[in-house]
Amino acid sequence: MTVVGLRRAGRVPIYVQVAEDLEGAMLRGEYGVGDRLPTEHALAGEYGINRHTAGQALNHLQGKGLVVRVRGRGTFVRPGRVDYRVAEKMSFTDSVSRVGLNPSRKIIGVRAVRAFGRIPEAMKVPAGEPLVARESVSFAGEIPLDHSVKHFRESLFPGIDDLLTRPLSSRALVKAHYGVEVYRARSAFEMEPADAEMSRHLGVQPGAALLRVESLDTLEDGTPAEWGVTYFRGDATRVLVSLREIKEEKD
Repeated sequence: MTVVGLRRAGRVPIYVQVAEDLEGAMLRGEYGVGDRLPTEHALAGEYGINRHTAGQALNHLQGKGLVVRVRGRGTFVRPGRVDYRVAEKMSFTDSVSRVGLNPSRKIIGVRAVRAFGRIPEAMKVPAGEPLVARESVSFAGEIPLDHSVKHFRESLFPGIDDLLTRPLSSRALVKAHYGVEVYRARSAFEMEPADAEMSRHLGVQPGAALLRVESLDTLEDGTPAEWGVTYFRGDATRVLVSLREIKEEKD
């Protein structure tokens, strides 16, 4: 990237000038969707500024919706928001691919648990029923999009604990290995600030806006099968509700 000279005696703050230069590089295609921008340390060296000013420049770009900052990973050119599609069967893979990034999933852990606390009521199962829980983080390129903990009924899916160690969609695994479909029966949406745990998993600042989705999936006959809570980054995802099918006109 060609660095412009900074007008240190001008009225435009230095960090804004740096941000505008980086924005120009994005417009010229020097940085594409999902690409990592230089670090604060690198920008400080390139522009002859301190790291605080470099950080202000990157925060300015984030405030304009041009980049996503991920703690511990860097600053990335922001793609279009990834859609969380309600009442549609579009997969996570398809949603991420639509914005031009590669989808992936990191499995944090799979463990045997029992229905306790509020789980029996939320999942509509008896207290103490054996369940299998999977904790994972989904990514679009290098940007962590969501963190989820999902619970599966062991009585419906024997041996699912081994399957859930694979970084694949739970719906795809269930259909492939048990020959059944699961259907979204209920979703509840809330906005919550990121706590320390979500800040660590999703690379956001504590207090950043997250979308919390509590969901219940059932078999075709209505039998509860899967329940979970997912936290989505508020700056990288959006909820899309389709009420009617839209006919696409061809040229």
